[in-house]
Amino acid sequence: MRESRVLLLTNPSAHARYVAETLHKTVGLAGIVVEDPRFGVQRMRGHSTRALFVDRLYGYLSVSRTWLRGERLRARVQLIGEQLIREAKREFLRDTGFTPGPWPKSLPVHSTPGINRDETLAWCRERSPDLLLVCGTSILKPPLIALPRLGALNAHTSLLPAYRGMFPEFWQVLQAHLASAGVTVHFIDAGVDSGDLILQRKVEACPPLSPWRLRNRNVVLTAQLLGEAAAQVLAGSALRRPQPQSAQRPYRARDITLEKQVELLRVLGFRLPGLARHARAPEQIRERNSAPWSHAGQDRGASGRPS
Repeated sequence: MRESRVLLLTNPSAHARYVAETLHKTVGLAGIVVEDPRFGVQRMRGHSTRALFVDRLYGYLSVSRTWLRGERLRARVQLIGEQLIREAKREFLRDTGFTPGPWPKSLPVHSTPGINRDETLAWCRERSPDLLLVCGTSILKPPLIALPRLGALNAHTSLLPAYRGMFPEFWQVLQAHLASAGVTVHFIDAGVDSGDLILQRKVEACPPLSPWRLRNRNVVLTAQLLGEAAAQVLAGSALRRPQPQSAQRPYRARDITLEKQVELLRVLGFRLPGLARHARAPEQIRERNSAPWSHAGQDRGASGRPS
């Protein structure tokens, strides 16, 4: 009987590398697919110091462009966000003792600017996977979902069905709903975070806590829970439970408007002025999101783009 073949689909962040290293020890991976929208700078990621430099440079350049457009409030919010992300990254590395470096040795790694590209599907098909584990990528399309023999599992950082979609920690902190903080491992279907549940576990959290520090706790639990769920599926002992119905639509990146960003920073104790004196038009506030607020920050690679 051949050994089970498990592929991990993820992004180039330190969080993702931590999850990959843990899963390779507990489950055994047959390969890793790394989705990086800015694949052109992949060569710069061989050393963690370079990755940190590029990540920080991207943040500063984004803030500078915002200042040049005359949007001072947006620039200030963006700068505070970058500061909170850096603090959370340092805390994560300190608390876990993890040192970001290369992917686990001896594992084949396929880097791609898009998880659903034809070459990515072909690379995965060549390895005849029994199971896909997904952590921090774009939404999978049906051809990739249908590829593995036993299905595809996703780790979502909330207790589903609460807070489906993008960056649930942002909304949990903003809405003071930390009772839903935790990790859910579920089968992937055609919807957004709507597949059958396998495992759920709560994360202890209380304010004041930034979304990025909450994500740190979720990532440590994700590495553990995703491995447990994978072992159950491979052994044929996983109990699938349909998700309860929810009227709440999944959150999207564009929902994190400048107005919501300011609200969150006020929850965290920052003193910021209102929007009226700084924004040229309400529709501009709704339509344009700036890094790092449209994603979880640590879940981006050295490119600084969401993954």
